[in-house]
Order: sequence, then C-alpha cells, then structure tokens
Amino acid sequence: MQGAKLMPHLPSGKLEASLRDGTKVAIDLYTAATLPKRTKTWIWDLYEKNMKELLTSSSEGLDPTEKRKELFHSDSRILVLRSLGQESPSASSSEDLIGFSIFRFDTEETAHETRLADVVYCYELQVDPSRRRTRAAKLLMDCLGWIAKGWKMDKVMLTCLKSNAEALAFYESQGYAFFPDLSVLLTDESFIIRYSTDEIDPSFFSQPEVDYRILSRIV
Repeated sequence: MQGAKLMPHLPSGKLEASLRDGTKVAIDLYTAATLPKRTKTWIWDLYEKNMKELLTSSSEGLDPTEKRKELFHSDSRILVLRSLGQESPSASSSEDLIGFSIFRFDTEETAHETRLADVVYCYELQVDPSRRRTRAAKLLMDCLGWIAKGWKMDKVMLTCLKSNAEALAFYESQGYAFFPDLSVLLTDESFIIRYSTDEIDPSFFSQPEVDYRILSRIV
C-alpha cells in the first residue's frame, strides 16, 4: 500500500483482507499525481456508471469538468481496492479493480460557533455493482476510520443524496445514527461510536429542504 505515511499505525501502511466471496484484496493509496492513468480512467467510468442517473435528477446535477477537478484535486487522497490477482498495483487491469474512496483532510464547522472539527471528509465511495454486498464498501469505510483515528481526527464525514436509498441504508448499517452534538464526546466516555446525521446537517436548522444528508462518525 502506498500509504505508510498516512497509516503509520498499520504494519508498513499495508492493508490486505478477504471479501465475503473469498476474493483476496489489497488497498492502495494514491494522490492525484501518483494515480496511474488507467486507474484514473476506471475511477471516472465507475463514478459515472453508479451516479449519473442519480445526479441528473438532483439539485447538484452533474458537471463532468468540475467533478473531475474535485475528484482529482491535489488535496485528494484516493484509496483503491483491488484483487490480489496481480503482483503489483501498476500491473492491475480494470478487471482487478473493485472499488475506491476519495477523501481529504479538512476542518468543518460544528454546532458550536467557537469550535471547528478536524475531519476526514469522504468525497466519494464507489464499488463495482458486481462486487456489492461482499464487504468491499465496508472495508473502504473502515480504512477511512482507521486513518482518521490514527491521525487523531474528530470524525469521518460524508454527504449522501436522499434519493440514494441503498447508500443511506449502508451508512446506517455501519452506525451512522443520530448524533447532533460533537461535545457529547467530551463529557460522556461511554458514548457509542456511530455514523450519524452530522450536527451541521441542514435538517437541524431553519433552511430550505435539501435533497442530501450530511453524515458523520466519531472516531
């Protein structure tokens, strides 16, 4: 895994595991600058395949030029889940690539005006449709949690369209449950770590109805 500096708490920054279907996998970490061209093309193609229809009918819409800039920004870090059918990431074909997550280290506002939260913000989580329900998405999200925890961040955050019912159900199954106030963590050591509706989600404020939810998980 090209991520020893980001994941110093894992042996050699390396992560290998098995999916529910028995496939042995590894996760490789890239920046936009180190991402192989073939892998970059695969990421965009999978993103469009999974999200184009949902985004076309959303308030966000789909602007390919702007979305490419966001995904492959210099601040982006890219986790790529691949099967271990090849000896090295550079030798991987698109058939070996299973899913990816794109994230950034950032700060976000909280419900308290004087406090900012240090976060790992997940911009995208996409898995090839043929590999869903194999623990691939869970493995990628767990990896984000390990990175956040290793760097002593406050939480992992993400935005999910309300119309993406399957994705919302997945995040809720991972414990993204109601969590309105980050300060609970400072006073209640027994608080159960869960993914939740984040404290800055528009639903907590007098704002027009939106078609997305902001979710988070304390680490």
